[in-house]
Amino acid sequence: HSFEQNRCVNVTNLCKVGWTIERRGSGVTYRPHFQLLHPFLEAFALEWRKGTRDLAEKDFAPGEELNFSKAAIRFSNSLTKDQMFSGLKLFRNQLGEVMSTGQQVSVDMELGQLICRDRRPDFVFVASVYK
Repeated sequence: HSFEQNRCVNVTNLCKVGWTIERRGSGVTYRPHFQLLHPFLEAFALEWRKGTRDLAEKDFAPGEELNFSKAAIRFSNSLTKDQMFSGLKLFRNQLGEVMSTGQQVSVDMELGQLICRDRRPDFVFVASVYK
């Protein structure tokens, strides 16, 4: 929902997904952005794409932390906030452990695909994001 509104969502200790803002003259361009966060990368000895620069907060569209209560209500009829939190934590840890082995990993998501080869993760957005 936030993504569709040109906003960012920070998923604690995992990733930030949303939009970066490029200002040119009097115009503004939004570009899709996915970034694994440093605590995740460091915990599992992963190396983010070469040439990727750290962006300042001013370079991102406004955003918020993932609200586990809202997510539980929106994506389920029966999950609680605690179950969402625990499930995401388990997913994060399992994902990081598999990525850290150097195996090829591919996770399909609504907005694109998280790929990891040789402990180097990357994210490829689906084409419809750019329209």
